[in-house]
Amino acid sequence: MNDNHPAPSAQPAAPQLPPEALNALIANQAREIDLREKELLTRQTEDKYSYEYAQTALKAQMQDNEKSRQYDIKKKRELYIFCGLVLFLIVLFVGWALHAGFGEFVKDLVKVLLAFAAGAVSGFQYGKKKK
Repeated sequence: MNDNHPAPSAQPAAPQLPPEALNALIANQAREIDLREKELLTRQTEDKYSYEYAQTALKAQMQDNEKSRQYDIKKKRELYIFCGLVLFLIVLFVGWALHAGFGEFVKDLVKVLLAFAAGAVSGFQYGKKKK
């Protein structure tokens, strides 16, 4: 065998960098670390503001939903009061008509009102199923 050749497992020596290049590399890494630190702080600030915005938006949405529910309740109550008043007036009119001797007129009126009520209920159910 030939003794002049190095063994295959030996690695060549790493090239030496000049000191200026090493200093520049270290300075670049330091700037990169500073930049990453600033990015992290920026992300943390963004997250903080996003959280605060989300909390404010949720609070506003809750208040809006509460106002919407109150409005719906008020409208339903007004509708029930109106329907009750109309029904009371009809019953009052029918009672007066019967007392005044208009029995035949009351019978025809009840037929018309029942036909109207049947049409309203069936139309409501048809519309409800169509959705």
